[in-house]
Amino acid sequence: VGDQDESACLGSADSSRFDFILEDNVRAFDGSGSECAKRIWQAVEASSSRECHLRYYGWLGSAPNLTWVFKKHIPRKAFNRAEGSDFSIFPLPTNEDFELDGIVSRSKPTRQRDKTKDSNESVPSFETPGGTAVWGTFAYTVSPKTYHTLVRRLQRDVGALMWKGKKMRCFVAKPIDKILPRHTRQDFGAQTIHLTSKVAFVRAPMLGSLLHPQWEVGFCTSTELQHGLSSNEDGIDVWDNVWLSDSEHELIAHRKESGEWRKPPSKMCPSPPPGKSSPQLPTTFLLLSVLSLILHEARSFRLSKCILSRPHRVRQNTLYGTQGGRRERRRLGNMNVRSRDVPLGDFNVTVWELEKPSELMQEWWAIDEDERSARVGDPFGVVSWPGSVVASKLLSEEDLTNATVLTLGAGVGVETQAAAILGARHVVATDINPLTLKLLKFGADCEERIEDGVVEAMRFDLFSNDPLPKSDVIIAADVLYNSRLAKRIGKRIHEAIVRSFDEGDAPVKLIVTDSQSFHGTDFLQEPELKDLNAMFKEESWEELRWEDTKCRFCGSGVMIDADQVYDVDVRTMKWGF
Repeated sequence: VGDQDESACLGSADSSRFDFILEDNVRAFDGSGSECAKRIWQAVEASSSRECHLRYYGWLGSAPNLTWVFKKHIPRKAFNRAEGSDFSIFPLPTNEDFELDGIVSRSKPTRQRDKTKDSNESVPSFETPGGTAVWGTFAYTVSPKTYHTLVRRLQRDVGALMWKGKKMRCFVAKPIDKILPRHTRQDFGAQTIHLTSKVAFVRAPMLGSLLHPQWEVGFCTSTELQHGLSSNEDGIDVWDNVWLSDSEHELIAHRKESGEWRKPPSKMCPSPPPGKSSPQLPTTFLLLSVLSLILHEARSFRLSKCILSRPHRVRQNTLYGTQGGRRERRRLGNMNVRSRDVPLGDFNVTVWELEKPSELMQEWWAIDEDERSARVGDPFGVVSWPGSVVASKLLSEEDLTNATVLTLGAGVGVETQAAAILGARHVVATDINPLTLKLLKFGADCEERIEDGVVEAMRFDLFSNDPLPKSDVIIAADVLYNSRLAKRIGKRIHEAIVRSFDEGDAPVKLIVTDSQSFHGTDFLQEPELKDLNAMFKEESWEELRWEDTKCRFCGSGVMIDADQVYDVDVRTMKWGF
């Protein structure tokens, strides 16, 4: 699809090479032997006269929502409903469609849970329509235009791919069948998402699925209901038209004989052996465990009192190293923060990071994309990044005695502290986010090797018309994480170099690092920097250019609170030294 016309929609000649996308445990509706192919071609031909960017060949929903779709939505919105026809193509139902029937938009459906002890239904049964009309799709095709616009969106905003519930400890990737319809509807409208009333693919009885490891009766009952509503036949007959494994045949045979679903035996749905899932522990062992926990908490409380009684002192030997160790926790205003000891070769720096950055990121990604774009600043600087470590190591190779150093997007201050410890007379650390600057200033104030007044934390907007503070050295570490910001960094670097030439000063020195390497973030391709490099080449001066290096980094990032150790490729630029 990447080689096809980016403007092509489904049904055009340019999209003919795009294959189906099938999730795991999906079965073709076979019927007489060619029913699946027949239904696919029916769907393609029926929707070819309309703009289509996402077509569902297999989909499901809750029982009341399925009933509403077939009884209300299809008769009202179908594109090709012919008299006496039992096949239709219709647009994806939305909240506005619900409201036409008096169903409150965005309301959750009423749930009825089976509270009996032996219930084997792992999903609640819905009694009223509402919520999401269609759970999702498991067999579908997207247009080249949808594909390319989605890729570009994720390059700009990778958070669109992430999701975190209130009780979840870390972010997870959203299922792609949830991202695609939302993205397509937003960019091209709900009318460009086509569903077929007669699906060409169905879910198997959900036994041993990789994505759905638990057996879920809800999928089975909805599959039967959908078949009954679309064919006016007994819904249970759907299983006669798909391939089933031997164990699934046993399950369906019991279903047809008794009219009930039974819990699958362990060979079909693996579970811990009886008696192994909740072993009985000796009472003495439990009491010892409780006493041990109480003593541990008491010791932790004494340690926390000791730490808080000395708010401006950082102990060197109890902090986190690259492969593990202890980190101090403190309260900074209304925030919980943790120290991180960052090794930089011959010396270390200690910075302070937000303890649970994922909670801040959850709030950030929850707001509308347009609102995020309108806000000043983002929360990415509340933790350290690989580029800051690499920039600090490059800085340690130079003599900074009496130099003025400017850091752009300084974050928690790894490179800021490094510059101050290495002998800089004045370090101006700039960032747009007040929270980030607060963490940076706290870390610098706690560091005994940094004299008072050397580090200045300054709130500075790179997109403003204000000139950059004058300096001898500029550091921009890991601030090229989107194309708009990368272009602005390039313009600011051009501004600083040209100003030093115009004022007759020594050319400003540069250190730029980038561990993200996103598409479109190479600011050297901007006209101003190309002209500058052309002048350098003509004068036989050193040109601005990228070099690659590797770094082993330990950090949490902003999506996951736990630390991870990994190798990362970092592109670097060091100029003027």
